[in-house]
Amino acid sequence: MSTMLSEEEQFLLLPKAIVNPARASVYERLFFRLKEDSMLCSSIENNPDILLKLIEDYAPSQSSVDQRREQYSEIVQRFSEGNPACVLYFGVEEDCGYSIIYLSKEFARIKPDVRVYAVYDITRISRRDLLMVNLLMKLSGIKQIQIFDAVSTLESFLADLNRNHRFEWVILNHENNTKDIDNVKMLETLSLIQPRMTMLKVNDFSDEGDDLETYLLSTPMIKRLYSMEFSVSKYLGRWNLLYDKVSDMPKLYKCTEFLDS
Repeated sequence: MSTMLSEEEQFLLLPKAIVNPARASVYERLFFRLKEDSMLCSSIENNPDILLKLIEDYAPSQSSVDQRREQYSEIVQRFSEGNPACVLYFGVEEDCGYSIIYLSKEFARIKPDVRVYAVYDITRISRRDLLMVNLLMKLSGIKQIQIFDAVSTLESFLADLNRNHRFEWVILNHENNTKDIDNVKMLETLSLIQPRMTMLKVNDFSDEGDDLETYLLSTPMIKRLYSMEFSVSKYLGRWNLLYDKVSDMPKLYKCTEFLDS
């Protein structure tokens, strides 16, 4: 059965009246391609493998496809070992939903009742492009993906998520050192990271440790000083959350305990 699209989603598939191809985003170029080829559009509905190949062609990453898939395969292996039921995917959106679609497809194959909540930093993507990413996820047919499309603030939305769900995994979509730390501090402040929870970074292909790792693995006293240094946002983090490093590939950490003050 064909996926039923809302009027808003159908509008997104239509090209603008005046289009400057040189200024079109990668999201718009991808959707213009779908508009031009109705057979292609139909073929990606409920077929995430074809959709992923389309994204590979239209949204090339700085890393190679093989490099990305190798990292994602390692994450999927870790998922199969831990078998989490509720996953939060948080961070920047730069790959037309490629990583969240790929991982959710594999997670659902292993655990059909898993729920993956995709929450993006909407300060780095236009509202229109975000809606396009959301539509791609819907077209994938992966019912396990729950898409962030909040009418309230991101903070309020995350607080509501925390009240209603117990996340076992947090996947942080890598952006840069400062932003990664700021995102973790935000999640800590809102109590979305708790002892016994697993946190990992996706789309970080560097071989060495980074500032986020230093922040996570430092002593509480050093962590407090470190948190003050990376004070881009109002979120102070929780210096008394302790972490262990589990692996380098992927960069995976376990929140082990909450140190009483």
